[in-house]
Amino acid sequence: VLVGGALPDAAQRAEALQLAWKVEGVREVINEVQIVAPRDVGRYTRDLVTEWDITQRLTFTREIDSINYSVEVVNGTVYLLGVARDQAELDRAVAVIREVAHVRRIANHVLLRDDKRRAPTAPA
Repeated sequence: VLVGGALPDAAQRAEALQLAWKVEGVREVINEVQIVAPRDVGRYTRDLVTEWDITQRLTFTREIDSINYSVEVVNGTVYLLGVARDQAELDRAVAVIREVAHVRRIANHVLLRDDKRRAPTAPA
C-alpha cells in the first residue's frame, strides 16, 4: 500500500499509516506522506496541470504502455506507480516525467512485470 499526499502534521501521517496496516492482506506500507501547509489554489492547479501533462506525454510516447502506470502529483512530487514491461520501458517513462515543468521529485514505485513481489503469497 502506498500512502501518499500531504497532511498538516505528523500525528495525522502516523494515523494514516496505522490505518493502512490494518487492511487485511497488506504486506508492505510505503510512506510517501508529506507534512506541509494546506495546498493553496495555485499550487493545487499547478499539480493538476503537471499531472495532466505527464499523463498525456506517457500516453503518446512510443514503447510506453501507459495504461500500466498511475501518476499523482502533490507539491511537485510525482508519485509513479504501476507495472513496467521491462527496465527499458520504466527508464523511458522516468525520462519523460523529468522533462515536465514543475517536477521537483519522482517517487518511483513501479515494479517490473517479472518482479517476485507481484506474485501472491501462499497462505500460512
